[in-house]
Amino acid sequence: ADFGIDYDMLSEHTENYVSIDIEHLVDEASRKALKMKSKISEQILVETINNMRPSVKKEEIKRYEKIKAQFENSDY
Repeated sequence: ADFGIDYDMLSEHTENYVSIDIEHLVDEASRKALKMKSKISEQILVETINNMRPSVKKEEIKRYEKIKAQFENSDY
């Protein structure tokens, strides 16, 4: 079931989020929905995303990707 949620749009809005960020996002959206006596909606998710930032900066992700590439290209 898609629950009326545009998952492609959500993935664009959560670029550079790591798994713990997504977990926190869903927890916060769940709390909002519960307070509103509602199901988690796309609107609630977007509002929650707009109030959050990824825990890892883009520069750090790029640095880790470089390190990963070095290991993948090495003889070890």
